Amino acid sequence: MSWEGDGKIFRVKYRQDDGQVVTAIVERIGWAEPPAEEMKRIMAALRAGPKTIVGRPGKLAKKI
Repeated sequence: MSWEGDGKIFRVKYRQDDGQVVTAIVERIGWAEPPAEEMKRIMAALRAGPKTIVGRPGKLAKKI
């Protein structure tokens, strides 16, 4: 087994009893459940959303 990118990508290679060689390359792209410290940081950013919106109401919504 080998690791790249601080554990972001890993490769596993093994030989089965019948002689076949199996190789798997796996890339980690996210968490099923993030670490507690990371979740605190994300939630703080979401709570600190915009306080004021400038412009005519509905102008942007009509274009989308």
